[in-house]
Amino acid sequence: MKKRKLNGKALALICFILLVVLSAIKVPRLIDDNKLKGLGYSEKAISAIRKYKLKNEIIKNEYYSDALNQEIVKDSFNKQYYRLYLVRDGFDDQDLELYERLKEIKGYSDEELLTLFGGLSYESLLPLVVFDKVDPAAYVEDCKSHPANSLTSFKTSNNYLGSYEDNVIENPESIEAYVSRKFSLGDYEPADLETIPNRNAISGIQLRSEALDAFNSLCAEARNAGNGFYAVAGYRSYAKQKELYEGNGSPTEPDGNVLKPGYNDLQTGLSVLVVASENNQTSLFKDTAAYKWVLNNAHKYGFIIRYPENMSSITGNEAMPYYLRYVGEDLATRIYNSKLAFDEYYMMFIYQKGQ
Repeated sequence: MKKRKLNGKALALICFILLVVLSAIKVPRLIDDNKLKGLGYSEKAISAIRKYKLKNEIIKNEYYSDALNQEIVKDSFNKQYYRLYLVRDGFDDQDLELYERLKEIKGYSDEELLTLFGGLSYESLLPLVVFDKVDPAAYVEDCKSHPANSLTSFKTSNNYLGSYEDNVIENPESIEAYVSRKFSLGDYEPADLETIPNRNAISGIQLRSEALDAFNSLCAEARNAGNGFYAVAGYRSYAKQKELYEGNGSPTEPDGNVLKPGYNDLQTGLSVLVVASENNQTSLFKDTAAYKWVLNNAHKYGFIIRYPENMSSITGNEAMPYYLRYVGEDLATRIYNSKLAFDEYYMMFIYQKGQ
């Protein structure tokens, strides 16, 4: 049986069809690759863009950043967050964690978060875990008007800590219980209160047993270092706080810092207000050697400064460097090393939605 042979015309037609098909595939690809190159992407980045199926969106919107160009080729690249690389020069694990926390806890949308992350540093974004949900554009503008903001000093023109919220703490007896305008103790009363000995406090001041032992050790070590201090206030009941809130305030706390009953850290039985041995005024404590010693050593005994200086925008209270709160050595050390206020640290690393 004779084999059929293609004539020249048929062969030419087949070659032409194949050429058309290949051109239909190759030419648009080359055009798209040239567009991506024109935006600034490398050959490796272009391959990755195709791999993650981002080509059309990137070309359509002319998206480009050096960060995306570098990160998209890495094995660790997460497509879900690729637009963050477009608005930030750098984006690491702490940025990603903050992004997720703001989305989960505060309910920001992806578009709102892009506005925030595109305009501000990590340090300026951190307070948002404590603040009420803000208008992103307005918050960015406000923070930019305070360019010196950092982890150790944060200011804004507006108050982003709104009204009290009715979140009742489930475990008020926990040494890590977080009390603020956002979380209330209700009418909780500690069951293990003890009186601080007179060598470490004025008469009648009480703390919970665990905090008392730690405070006595803290005071003894401070005296040994020549930086003595003592307590002038400790546990305060719900009823007493109500009396102060509805009356004339407190002699130990600045005007405006007398919180509603149930929202004051002193009610935990884990907080104490101190003065240096060289004077008896809380307002002078920050100017003493005792304060400097406490600042660098209190965490070793489980205490933090509850309302640090330069953090009133975050804590909602004026600075009270004489206000110590017991949270245990482990947590106190982590907060100390983080340079964060307790409010930020709690919302970042402890709080779980639906608590």
